[in-house]
Amino acid sequence: MTNGPGLEAHIEKCRALFGAAFPGEDETFDRICRQVRAGRAFIELSQDGKSFAVLQPVRDLHVWTVGGDMAGVMELEATISASAAKKGFDRMTALPSRENWDRALRARGWVTARAPLAKELNE
Repeated sequence: MTNGPGLEAHIEKCRALFGAAFPGEDETFDRICRQVRAGRAFIELSQDGKSFAVLQPVRDLHVWTVGGDMAGVMELEATISASAAKKGFDRMTALPSRENWDRALRARGWVTARAPLAKELNE
């Protein structure tokens, strides 16, 4: 999504979801917004618009953070994994998080690499 009114509307919708998932973390979301506006990160929403994933395309596609319900986040994991593989990413990474998320991700092919969780996309 390019900068403009569409991006700003998307950011504001995501701000509400982020605030519900991480109360009091407005400064963190402001950092995310700066990265999104600069094109260095983006935010994907689940189909129902109730869950989100903040992504950074670095060497790998890094999942900065997620929020929402488990079903929505698992939907995002599947669609983002497929899209990332098609775009040429070899791997996705995520820092360890709440134990339930990590457990659910391991069941989907994610493994613990030294610090972040990682998922090979081209196996």
